[in-house]
Amino acid sequence: MGLLRGLGGSEHQLVSTTLIGRGPHCQLRLKSHNVSAEHASIRWSETGWVLRDLGSTNGTWINNQRLSPGRDMPLHVGDQVLISDVGWIFSNEDEPVPSVVPLGGCAGCTIRDGVIAVPDSSHPLASIVRSADGGWTLEFENEVRPIQSGDVFKVAEQMWTFWSPTVWQPTARAQRLRLVSDSTLHFAVSPDEEHVELTVEVQDEFVAMGHLSGYYFLLTLSRLRHHGHGAAVTDAGGWVHREELSRMLRCGEQQINVWVHRIRAKFSMNGFMDYANVIERRDGTGQMRVGASRSLVRST
Repeated sequence: MGLLRGLGGSEHQLVSTTLIGRGPHCQLRLKSHNVSAEHASIRWSETGWVLRDLGSTNGTWINNQRLSPGRDMPLHVGDQVLISDVGWIFSNEDEPVPSVVPLGGCAGCTIRDGVIAVPDSSHPLASIVRSADGGWTLEFENEVRPIQSGDVFKVAEQMWTFWSPTVWQPTARAQRLRLVSDSTLHFAVSPDEEHVELTVEVQDEFVAMGHLSGYYFLLTLSRLRHHGHGAAVTDAGGWVHREELSRMLRCGEQQINVWVHRIRAKFSMNGFMDYANVIERRDGTGQMRVGASRSLVRST
């Protein structure tokens, strides 16, 4: 991802097109009165990142060279960028990736293993995941809704904007198409149930998923849906409320968010196109369930 580093140590993550200026609609908003409302822009092009002056009063500079308004100038790592009297170093020239950026600048959250965790992967209060058809979904508390590039939402008393390049395709991790919906989950569980390993059977392939602390949570969801364990299930489909899961597992809802995030990331890393569906959520209800239609459990 493109990155600007301020001379004072601050950072700003670049989206596909970053508008710079004093205006409240700018992705990089600067407070200096010498900066125009819409001063300059940095965007991703076929040849890489380019900087353009938008007819500013006090000018835009690259390495002490003033830009002619309306003309794109290429940016390279190490270039010094001056927006009137505000200086930056262009420190990363990677292409843009799906991300969320807090309004007012500073570093945001980028996609990692198919999931954007907000505000971060250690405390994922909200998640943005990609569906198999290429769309994006925001999950926050009881809300599950589609989200598009440029949409603004609020999490943790902070306003965030979701950005996604028009054309973006993650690096392929598997040669074969893998879908959670076509899979059987095989759990190997220790007698005390403190150690759970997972293997996923998809078509005629067995994918070893190893051990993960969140797998006991996934095992619990699988038992509720497939094996009729407990009275927490709301219907035959295996849906259960987050609060009930918290009670059953003796944990906070934040811990459930962490488990969901890590499990989805694990499935994404192993090439499942519909990785987000390993744990499905119902909009407006707080309910969730395991997405795989079958599971088997054996003791080790």
